[in-house]
Amino acid sequence: MTTLEVLKRVERDRPGESTREEMLRWLSQLDSKWYEQMILTHEGSEDVERPEPYDEGVEAELLIPAPYDEVYIHHLYSKIDYRLGEIDRYNNSAMLFNEEWQEARKAYHRAHKPLRTVIDHVVYGYGARHGDDPLNLGV
Repeated sequence: MTTLEVLKRVERDRPGESTREEMLRWLSQLDSKWYEQMILTHEGSEDVERPEPYDEGVEAELLIPAPYDEVYIHHLYSKIDYRLGEIDRYNNSAMLFNEEWQEARKAYHRAHKPLRTVIDHVVYGYGARHGDDPLNLGV
């Protein structure tokens, strides 16, 4: 899904409730979060460029692929509903966003091998079991 596709759909469903500039900022924030939390923590991250803030004049491909790309729509709905004080609508939009977000995370995790981190080594004892010393502590 592209930024323009998301904007057109939200503008059709919620006309006049938010500016394109505001919605693009929210999309940029969401893709930055996805990049930091998912892409950089899994193998294959070197193949994906860090997303730049989205501009109105440029149609950009968003990071979360179909069939999980509805997450962008529900994210914008929830942001708009919260800002407008539409609490019932916000609760529904936020619930749908959270469900889509979790499904997208699970699918990404299944498709991409997670990277081992220093935290994995320390907390889960991988280093101690395999004889390596990730923190160079001389253990």
